[in-house]
Amino acid sequence: MAKVPNVRPPEAVRGKSVTKVPFTLLAVLVVVTVILIWLQLLARFTGRWTGADVHLAWLLTAASVVLLLATVVMHRARSRAIAASELTGWRLGAFMSASNEVAWETTADGVITFAGPHLKEILGYEPCEVIGSNSADLLGPGQFQRLQQLRAQAVTTTKGWTDQPLVYVSKAGELTRLSTSALLRQDRDGAPVGFTGILRRTDIPRLEETERQAITRRVQDVLVHGGLEIALQPIIDTATGTLIGAEALSRFPRHPHITPDRWFDEAAHVGLGADLELLAITAALTSAARLPVSAYLSINTSPATLATGRIRHVIEQSDWPARQVIVEITEHASVDHYEDLRPAISDLRSRGVRLAVDDAGSGYASFRHILELQPDYIKLDRQIVEGIDRDPAKRALVVALVAFAREVDASIVAEGIENNDELSTIAKLGVHAAQGYHIGVPALTGALA
Repeated sequence: MAKVPNVRPPEAVRGKSVTKVPFTLLAVLVVVTVILIWLQLLARFTGRWTGADVHLAWLLTAASVVLLLATVVMHRARSRAIAASELTGWRLGAFMSASNEVAWETTADGVITFAGPHLKEILGYEPCEVIGSNSADLLGPGQFQRLQQLRAQAVTTTKGWTDQPLVYVSKAGELTRLSTSALLRQDRDGAPVGFTGILRRTDIPRLEETERQAITRRVQDVLVHGGLEIALQPIIDTATGTLIGAEALSRFPRHPHITPDRWFDEAAHVGLGADLELLAITAALTSAARLPVSAYLSINTSPATLATGRIRHVIEQSDWPARQVIVEITEHASVDHYEDLRPAISDLRSRGVRLAVDDAGSGYASFRHILELQPDYIKLDRQIVEGIDRDPAKRALVVALVAFAREVDASIVAEGIENNDELSTIAKLGVHAAQGYHIGVPALTGALA
């Protein structure tokens, strides 16, 4: 634990809080009041003052007394407010100095605006080294999507999150698992302006072993006894509005509090990621019977599972034609060696399977997946599509992507369409296909038409 510096409370709060009134001002007021009182008495005994003069003298006396009392009251209030403010600041400073937690603040987009002093002890960075950079730059591989989910949920609920584990990369390049908590900050109109929170160490050895065992049992239970279901979300042609395909999305109804992304991330953490993904792909190919014969099925996979080459065997054993299968590789996942993927991709393509890069425009890999893998489909991330009808910069980016896709003989699919304005705009920009809640919600049962 860090050595606690000698932080002392301010003078105003170490002893009894006594207001020290400025005696010069009070002395002047007292002198003026006494003089006015004597003048009134003199006027009464001599009879030289008129009634109006007497009333004026009494009025001035009363005003002086009121001013005197008001000065005392206001100064007491000010002194107490200053003492309270100093005490609050001292408590905050003492907490930040003595605690192993790192206080932080970011904008709504994740730009770091404040970091506490213990950041150096936990991640090796001085606070000034990270201020101005994006908090996502400190995350480990595969963690950005989880952070995005936490932020989106916080905005939806107008709250925040508590003790959520994320993996960070230290300045030395080591992966460090930290617990993060945050609250959403809003402006007077209720619009999100940023997040305020803390990072803290967890008991990594004990927590990881306990968590590993629990995750392993939970994933193995699904692999052996089932519990994974497939929801299909329709994909339409933006020019005609007809159904051209569907994306298969995994659901775990027996554990609704655990998101599908977390299921697959944790399964990979305990070495069962490929097994769970292949189970989901098998279930997805079975659910494809709910699609029209002319539609395609889009299935998701990680680079690690794709590199195993096992997806081909699952597709061959299904009744769904390989030429109507699209394999999506998420852009958030990092790829160290693209050469490891190319044999599996070439094998799938030789059987008619097509490739898509998911969530294009966000995440660590940026557009490198697209350049390296040369996919048949480029799926635009929701962040690019959201509000595109009102954002000329987003429209310009999509126009550039459409032109790029045309050059490399790929098609663009827009994800996360949530209203007709977005759908109309992306159609005008030349995007070939779209999916989202405005078009159709993921359905667990029933044929898609």
